Amino acid sequence: MTNKLKTFAQSYADNKKLKILLFASAFSGVFFLLFYLNVKTPTLGDDLSYSFVYNTMDRVQSIGDVITSQVNHYYLWGGRSVVHFIAQILLMLPPLLMDAINAFAFCAFIFLVYKHINTKQRFSASLFLGIFLLVWFLMPFAETVLWITGSANYMWGMILIMLFLLVYRLHDGSTKDNLPIAICKGLMMLLCGVICGWTNENTAAAMLLIAVLFIVSYRYHKYTIPLWAYSGIFGALIGYFIMILAPGNAIRAEGTSTDVFLVSYRLFRHTQSFLNQLGILNAIYAILIFLFVRENPDKKDRKALWTSLIYMGGTLAGIYVMLFSPAFPLRAWFGVITLNIIAVGILVVNIKSPFVRNIKYGFIALGILVFAFNLFDVYKDVNEVNQIYTERIACIEEAKSEGKDIVIIESYRNQTKYAIEDPLYSEPSMSKYYDVKVKYKE
Repeated sequence: MTNKLKTFAQSYADNKKLKILLFASAFSGVFFLLFYLNVKTPTLGDDLSYSFVYNTMDRVQSIGDVITSQVNHYYLWGGRSVVHFIAQILLMLPPLLMDAINAFAFCAFIFLVYKHINTKQRFSASLFLGIFLLVWFLMPFAETVLWITGSANYMWGMILIMLFLLVYRLHDGSTKDNLPIAICKGLMMLLCGVICGWTNENTAAAMLLIAVLFIVSYRYHKYTIPLWAYSGIFGALIGYFIMILAPGNAIRAEGTSTDVFLVSYRLFRHTQSFLNQLGILNAIYAILIFLFVRENPDKKDRKALWTSLIYMGGTLAGIYVMLFSPAFPLRAWFGVITLNIIAVGILVVNIKSPFVRNIKYGFIALGILVFAFNLFDVYKDVNEVNQIYTERIACIEEAKSEGKDIVIIESYRNQTKYAIEDPLYSEPSMSKYYDVKVKYKE
């Protein structure tokens, strides 16, 4: 039996068409699941607010309106102009097209995590599914993947950051450009750095540290360090400071404190949250480091370990840069969890031990089984939320047709993290969006 399994495994490894077919099946399955969940997720909360030019009564109808909106947003609320630009563009689209694009973006996100983990292997359905399962179970899912404003802020922002960092990840020191090409690449990475540094406070900070650590790694391994590696970091710094120095941030930060006692308390709480959310994953990570070092006693063979530690450095930076922020909501852990998954994944694919490989397949099989049972609760939750939302819209339309000045609606609460919760602060934005006074039933 063992020989048959070995023969099958070898046959699979040599069959490129089968690997492509399984990978495409995994990609398609994830896409259709996410498309369904996107369709069932209501447009609510900040989605309604960002359907207007910020701080006006005008609906967003063009890219020009989005630019005007983001200028207003920058001066009055916050500096995340790039990701909110994406959110407002998505919200302009027909709902089904918006949902399809957001579902495809999730698959692209998983694929980018895949490429950061394994730059050489093109088609591994098991790795793709393993990443998906970790994201499914570890992430604050609905508010960072399905809710359009949250998706733009966290998932789409992380897609941009991973695209930027992939250039650093793939560099092996072998390419030597002539001066004109080096300058063109340098200018391109400068621009990309500005855009990616202008996405999200903690993940952009983590991105900067990772890029710097890659340059340190290039020096250690005696790689040629190209111009673009420096210009990318310089651009990212420009974008980061444009974001954090937004006048809107200063307005919102009035009255917040950063005294040493408060920072110390945040240090404790963030560490506690890190252990609560990612403690098991990082216990596995510590075991993997031990196994990797044991398998590679020669320090020259430990490049994968150093690369993994670079992403772990970014993980910690994404957490502890938030010591100076008044809040660290669960959705802001999206980028942190992503980098942690990459750090673990790099070691998993680079430990060639049959024992680790079997454990990996066992975890994936168990994860798929738990996921299958989990889907029943998810299906029930998202459909209940969608039904209440549909009834709410009908109630609002009926009230408007009858000429009522006010409509009273039921609020709803999600039962799982895969359905979005109804934010109670959205009464004003609903009233503005539906053009009738909307109140929650007390």
